[in-house]
Amino acid sequence: SFLDTRRFRHAARAILEATPGHDRGIVDGSGITDVDATAADMLADLVGEFEGRGAELVLEDLGPNVRAALSRARVLERLQPAVPEVLRRPATPASRQAA
Repeated sequence: SFLDTRRFRHAARAILEATPGHDRGIVDGSGITDVDATAADMLADLVGEFEGRGAELVLEDLGPNVRAALSRARVLERLQPAVPEVLRRPATPASRQAA
């Protein structure tokens, strides 16, 4: 689905407010299938808000089209700054059972 910027911004800000002291907000982006310039700008602004509070906003499990759009907008690298590669790999059935 298309990223609903207003709803996403509201939810991300609510998480930031509700979790003081946490340094990272990780969002499952697997349901996002399209991002336009407005959404990319909103995400860049949100990253700035998180950074202003000493936190990171991280989007994971993005599809290739979304990753490409965010990369072109120069937002992708700010949304996936320091997450270890092991956390970026999708869970396998075996790793889910071990958890």
